[in-house]
Amino acid sequence: MESNYQSSPYMGLQPN
Repeated sequence: MESNYQSSPYMGLQPN
C-alpha cells in the first residue's frame, strides 16, 4: 500500500 500525496495550489494535499 503506497500513499502518494500531491500538492495542489487550491485544495492543498490530495491523496492519489
